Amino acid sequence: MDEEIPREVKLFINQHLTGDEIYQILEQLRRTCIPNNQVLWTGMPPMGPLMDTNNALCPKKQKSPKQWSTYVHGASAIFAWLISEAESVTVLSRPPPVRFHPSEGTSFQTIEQPIIKGTTGNKGVNAIRIVHPRVPDAADFTYQLWPKDGVAAWVSTFGIVTCTDRWRDIGSPQIIGVCDKSRVFSHNQEASSKSSKMNRGGAQSALSNNEKGIEEHELRERHAQERCQMEAKATEAKNALRRKQSKDRQDLCEQHKRRRQELKKNDKKRTEAREKEVREQKQLARKHRKEKSKLRVCERADIVSLAKRQNRELEALRKGKRVDRKTLEERQRARVLPLKRENMQERAGRWDDALQSPLPNTQASTHPPESEIECLSFMSRLERRFWSFIESLVYLTRS
Repeated sequence: MDEEIPREVKLFINQHLTGDEIYQILEQLRRTCIPNNQVLWTGMPPMGPLMDTNNALCPKKQKSPKQWSTYVHGASAIFAWLISEAESVTVLSRPPPVRFHPSEGTSFQTIEQPIIKGTTGNKGVNAIRIVHPRVPDAADFTYQLWPKDGVAAWVSTFGIVTCTDRWRDIGSPQIIGVCDKSRVFSHNQEASSKSSKMNRGGAQSALSNNEKGIEEHELRERHAQERCQMEAKATEAKNALRRKQSKDRQDLCEQHKRRRQELKKNDKKRTEAREKEVREQKQLARKHRKEKSKLRVCERADIVSLAKRQNRELEALRKGKRVDRKTLEERQRARVLPLKRENMQERAGRWDDALQSPLPNTQASTHPPESEIECLSFMSRLERRFWSFIESLVYLTRS
């Protein structure tokens, strides 16, 4: 590899690719990349046969899915470094307000964007332009994304567009040289002028920042998965409610149909039956509206509680506190278990008192009751005490 490649990028590429793969990708990209005409989107067309699974040069067949993902990440870093020598680069994305993946963990956000901006010590482009081809009549409208975001011009022309399709799930982000709170490469190093002690301190700081960035990415990814799971549960609950309400309407219609057949000859009763049907339909509609509103309230409460919890976790992580779910569960268990134990001790004390106290309607000589009613009463009380004792044992073993 050339000496012009920054150290962080070179280290990342060497961790993801072999020497032969690096040479092969560089040769392919140098033949196909045209300066100022490169577009960043899903896939890398300049890779040519190296990304074509039908071509013998493509190494995907010889690699596992994880190895192939590693290969693509390394190729993305080389591609970004080559096009960063140009004056500008074009990016395709969704329309505002959410233009990029909310998790901020895609290859463009964590690998390609920092390199083309020049935050790795390389030259970098002068401007990044962006296009939103999903919007009709907007495929030819470009505006500047960096260094100055000109999204206001696009919004004034096309307005705010909401995309209904969900974002794709992404794996663990590949972060290189995280600096501060942003996912960019460490840059502007002054190795020749600094002493060895300062170099060691800078390396430790970069390592801690890198670990913090990885933790924040993992937390954001987990939050995105929780939101997706909540959306799936809400959709399932809505579908279940729709099926139930549809069944209720069908049952009511069948009931009305049978009632009409019975009252065909009597006009007065038929009129009364129709009025009753209208009232029942209105009652059922009101019941369905209440169920829907109750479901919406529960869903909003779940969303608000989830957002608050996720914000608390992010704030705790940014303040340097680690979010440990096991510790939170242990704390909650420590608050709940004493209450359960006290409850169980009270139950056990009542059971001991019940065993020591004599049963009513029984003789001191422990003879069984003579009448059949007294015998049944004695057996029922004994059975209730036995099951209360079993319940106490079950709660004690669970706690």
